[in-house]
Parts: sequence; C-alpha cells; structure tokens
Amino acid sequence: MPNHHAPEPEAQTLGRLRTVVTEEWIEALGLPRSVQPPGDEDFFEISGNSMQAIVMLARIGARLGLEPSVETLYLNGTLDALVEHCQAVAEEQRAADGTRAPGPGRR
Repeated sequence: MPNHHAPEPEAQTLGRLRTVVTEEWIEALGLPRSVQPPGDEDFFEISGNSMQAIVMLARIGARLGLEPSVETLYLNGTLDALVEHCQAVAEEQRAADGTRAPGPGRR
C-alpha cells in the first residue's frame, strides 16, 4: 500500500502523475481497481460528490507533493483535466523552486 503521507519522488513524470491521479480517482469513486476510467467522464456526473472530491484531492496532493485546486475539479471535472491541472501545478512549483522536471526516462 502506498504511503499517502509522503510525496513520491518519481511522480514528477507525466506517466507517474497520471497513474497516481487515476488510482486516487478509482479509490474515491469506489471503482474496482481493474477498471481503467475514461479520461473524458466528469467526476460528478459519474456519482462523485464534493466530500469524495476533497478527500481525493488531498490524497493526490499528499502523494505528489502538490496542492491541486478543488475549483479545477468543479470547472472541468474530467480525469484528463485533473491530470493536466496537476502537471501544471507541478511545473509551477518546480519553476518557483528553480528546479526542472526530469524528462521521460530521466531521473
């Protein structure tokens, strides 16, 4: 079971970021782990609620070391949009820290 209290260093790549966000999306909605959710379905239209959203975003934030915005999920609540938002937040944080994300295959 992943440690949800410490950011995952490898989460800086887009593939790993997508994996973490998808895992938490599945968990929040109570879906079977074998399900690969479509990226264009809205969280709230497929039975998600505000409490599930808040918990999901907190878990994503803890795992990735980010602070994803609840507002983003309400404005465009798709999995793809959430992944893009988390990637943008990660890039902003790296820019503010003066660091650069590793590219695919680099660490």
